[in-house]
This record gives sequence, C-alpha cells and structure tokens, in this order.
Amino acid sequence: MKTQHTPGPWIVEITGKEAFVTAEHGGLCAAISVGKANGQDKANAHLIAAAPDLLAALIRCLPEISVCCIPEMLAQARAAIAKAEQGE
Repeated sequence: MKTQHTPGPWIVEITGKEAFVTAEHGGLCAAISVGKANGQDKANAHLIAAAPDLLAALIRCLPEISVCCIPEMLAQARAAIAKAEQGE
C-alpha cells in the first residue's frame, strides 16, 4: 500500500517553546509544545521527523526480515508498517 503521508525528509525547527516538524520541501507535518525541561518534547519532535525515514528503511528490510527472523519479529514489523500506512 502506498503511504499518504507527506514525503520526507522531515526536519525539526525549534523556535522558543514550539517545535515544528516540516517537510524539507515545505508543508507543516506537526507542531509540538516544548515546555518540558527534561528535553522529552524535543526528542519527540525529532522522532516524529525521523518517521518517514524509519518507515522506508523498515519496508526495504522486510524481505530480509521475512527470511531470517523470528515470526513474532516479522509480525511486529508488519504491524508497524500497517500502523504507519493505514493509521491502525
């Protein structure tokens, strides 16, 4: 299934107390309040920005995973891809 998300790469721009995750070629993907002193909000913004790259890498690895891995790992990889592609 072809994903419907904004194509990556996505980048993080932090301005004051907000982090904006935007597509490299324009378009806002997410806005996050970065009020927590422990840095968790900024880390979340960077994780969100990495999502398109992580999804693409997992999809590319799926054929190899299906050959050499534990069935539970394959199921987890497929579930993660489905969650990203279908919002489940």
